[in-house]
Amino acid sequence: MLTEDSLQNFRQIMVTAINPTICILGCLANIFNMIIFTRKHMRSSTNIYLTALAFADFFYLFFSLSELFNYQRFSHFYVAIYFYSYGTIVWLKEAFSYISISITVSFTIERYIAVRYPIHRQRYCTETIAKRVIIALFLFCILGTIAKPFEFKFVHKTKGYNSKTGNYCDQELACLETSQPERIELARNINDTSTTTKFICNDAENNRTFELNQNDVENCKKIDYYKTEETDLRFNTTYVQIYSIVVTIIFVLIPLIVLIVFNSLLIHIVHEASKLREKLTQVPISRSDSGLKKNANEIKTISQENKITIVLISIVVVFLLCQIPWAIYVIFLYFTNILSSELAYFLAIILNTLVDINSAINLILYCGLSEDYRKTSKKLLRELTFRASSTASSSSNKQKSMSTLADHTIYTS
Repeated sequence: MLTEDSLQNFRQIMVTAINPTICILGCLANIFNMIIFTRKHMRSSTNIYLTALAFADFFYLFFSLSELFNYQRFSHFYVAIYFYSYGTIVWLKEAFSYISISITVSFTIERYIAVRYPIHRQRYCTETIAKRVIIALFLFCILGTIAKPFEFKFVHKTKGYNSKTGNYCDQELACLETSQPERIELARNINDTSTTTKFICNDAENNRTFELNQNDVENCKKIDYYKTEETDLRFNTTYVQIYSIVVTIIFVLIPLIVLIVFNSLLIHIVHEASKLREKLTQVPISRSDSGLKKNANEIKTISQENKITIVLISIVVVFLLCQIPWAIYVIFLYFTNILSSELAYFLAIILNTLVDINSAINLILYCGLSEDYRKTSKKLLRELTFRASSTASSSSNKQKSMSTLADHTIYTS
């Protein structure tokens, strides 16, 4: 049975432990991906798309990390900045999520053109076109969700807080600020000389008196309290319905349908290409050397194209496995009343984690399926290791020379 307390505990574990770990590792992985794909010998239109995908995934995970601040509502200036910027953070997180989806669609279509219509490859599958498409997608997704920040507003209040008990003491603070509470010493009983203390607050405005908690009166202090509240726009039914329908259709349903169709076509093309490669390898012995050389080049080209296509297919398959459940959830949430609030809350936590995993996992796919990526990664890591060891060796030699100079100075004196 999903209770409010169990859901809050589950959310706290996910948001403060599991999700941050995924996001931090994913951010590091995407930085590494961007470094690899921007190496000079790795430049290609496909890798430009993959660089942009790593960039979008990085910022999506970066903004997802901000969920940690939901568990700190007071005392810290950086928490105030977070809640002040909350609407913008939600907007950019959503925008980068849609940018990631759009880029995945773009490189899938580009790959289909490259392998299905190779004659048009030089015209449509260029680095210049890839850059223009990426810029257009960034602008479209950011401007398409620009209303999001206006759904939230920043709230700054002062509250009473007992640092010893961790409880709020607004009533005691109000009494302390408006009137001094009356302190009364009462004997415990007739035979006991010890006393107990009570604090009575006189609420003149409401013409009443009430007893206060002694611990809170003695330890209650004023603190700054920050949070975000939803604006009237968020409660506007017409706006919510239009925004939900438009966003779901443009940024979720259409891209997923396009990905399923084109990915299926790519899988079919890879299968056909594999069959063609098998036929080409069965070359008759009587054929000329030039024919054999041409055949070998064709086999090599088909093999290279297949490898690139398989990497992209794997990215899309993992993407669909992680995103389709979220898309189904969004449709049920916005357009039906089947899900209870507890179940919807629980599913949102799980599916958000699944989307985070999708944004963090591409490095594993690249390492497992791309030989060029593995070679470049190993070369880069060797370079970094060499530089680190050279720096350490240089520092050690410098310290030794300084030590030798010191010893020589002592000896000659």
